[in-house]
Amino acid sequence: AQVFAAGLLPDPSFSFSLDRPLEPQGLVTALTAALGLDIPALLHRPAAVREARANLDAVRYDLVWAEWLTAEQTRLVATRIPFLEETRELTSELRSLTQKELDRRLAAVSRGDLAAAQLEAPRLSASEAANRDREAESELEAAKLELNRVLGIDPREVIQLAPPEPSRSSLPTLDTMFERAARDRADLAGFRAAFEAVRAGGSAARLDRFPLPSLDFGAARDTGGLKTAGAGISFILPIWNRNRGEVAVTDATVARARADYAARLDAIRADLAAAQSALTVAARQHLAVSEELRELEGRLAANELSAERGDTSFSAAAEMRALVLDRRITQVSLARDVAELEIGLEIVCGQRLGEFQ
Repeated sequence: AQVFAAGLLPDPSFSFSLDRPLEPQGLVTALTAALGLDIPALLHRPAAVREARANLDAVRYDLVWAEWLTAEQTRLVATRIPFLEETRELTSELRSLTQKELDRRLAAVSRGDLAAAQLEAPRLSASEAANRDREAESELEAAKLELNRVLGIDPREVIQLAPPEPSRSSLPTLDTMFERAARDRADLAGFRAAFEAVRAGGSAARLDRFPLPSLDFGAARDTGGLKTAGAGISFILPIWNRNRGEVAVTDATVARARADYAARLDAIRADLAAAQSALTVAARQHLAVSEELRELEGRLAANELSAERGDTSFSAAAEMRALVLDRRITQVSLARDVAELEIGLEIVCGQRLGEFQ
């Protein structure tokens, strides 16, 4: 609507006056008609159209950026849910395992085969496992409700989600991501469009430093019957003001917009570095836990086989299984962190990481 309004041509002005003589007799009624055209409005029109179109582009880019953030937030929540479901399965298994071990020890104490003091550690383990299971359940339900809220659907509706995408083995360099973000991020494009709008407003302000005329064309008949026709021109003499105040304001606005844009670029580079660093650390931790888990799983198989032969106690095998479950939970949690940090890096880049290939 603002672009449409800025492109409209100014309407001409028309005036008409009538003077009827009261005395002496023999005179005629005086008539005056004038047609005026606002030349300054015509000269301001190109700059006004450029400013309005630039503002329209800025709004469109802001909408694109808002849609991108909403889509990425939805992906973030949707990616989180499968990991939380896997975590809940593991915490439930760990809770069941620790509770069974506690029950077994309680039975041994009741038979007198075990001292009561040896119940403290199993109780703490069972209590901690139960708390972790409850927290995992709450976090999973909260994520499901959040996904339905973001999608704007009934909270009771169940969404079937695809498995999360595998994490990437390599990432683009920081300079590459920064160049693509500076070039392609919709919010920065909107910032540049808004900057152009400010510059267009500055062009209009500078135009007012010059004497812009207004034209009038008229015809008249006086009371004596004399008919005349002519034209007039009027303009403001740029002697003292020369619109310097408005020019100074627009220059300052342009300088502020340029400084804000530079600050935004600096913030994006810092955000990219932080996101890339966090992702690298999480991936390294996930790899370390995965290697530790492979070793523990090998030891677990040997311990369970030894317990079946009676070479070691079932309690030792249960403790090893609980340790393996704990590391699996940590592994899934770190895998979730890696997936979420990849999406966070995509948000800062303004595009999917796969598009860098």
